[in-house]
Order: sequence, then structure tokens, then C-alpha cells
Amino acid sequence: MSSFCEYIKLQRKPGLLLLVDFEKAFDSIAHSFIQKALRLFNFGPDLLRWQQTTYLHFASITRRHTPTPGQPAGSKVILPPPPHPIPPHVRQGLVLEDRGSNPI
Repeated sequence: MSSFCEYIKLQRKPGLLLLVDFEKAFDSIAHSFIQKALRLFNFGPDLLRWQQTTYLHFASITRRHTPTPGQPAGSKVILPPPPHPIPPHVRQGLVLEDRGSNPI
């Protein structure tokens, strides 16, 4: 998150940082509704795929506390990393601040 803030600061661009606790949202809101909301607010396909894999597909493996067919007992599910908010070519040019310095 600090790299995103640093990027915004260096580019002198206005910005808004939104943190969503998907776990809490998924406890009370239909998964399909959250997908539609993310699309409505123009979140890209990478985030939509990551959200789908993390929450929709993972839930099917743990349902009823038993593995789904074709999933061996005791196997681990490896989830993809979330998409980075800053493109790789921009990240390479960023200078990240030390942990000891003041936060942005």
C-alpha cells in the first residue's frame, strides 16, 4: 500500500484508496451481487478473476468440511496473488520509503 501512496505522491495525482473487507461482505451479501458491483465500478478483469478464484472457487472446496470430488483429502489450495494496483513498468521506477521514515 505504501508503494501505491508513493506513486500517487510522486505523480501529484489525486487519489482515493478503498479497502474492502471481502470476508465480511461475503458473510452477508450474495457473491453474484459483489461481482456485479465490481463490474459496475469498472474494476478490471484481473481483480474480478482473483475475487472469483479466492472466494467462489475456494468455498466449493471447503463446503461441508469435506473435499470436493477430485480433490484429495489434506491437499492444499494455492490461490493466485491479488493483482497489484500499480502496473509493473511503473513499479520499477518507484523508490519505496524506509520503514523507519514517516508514513505518507
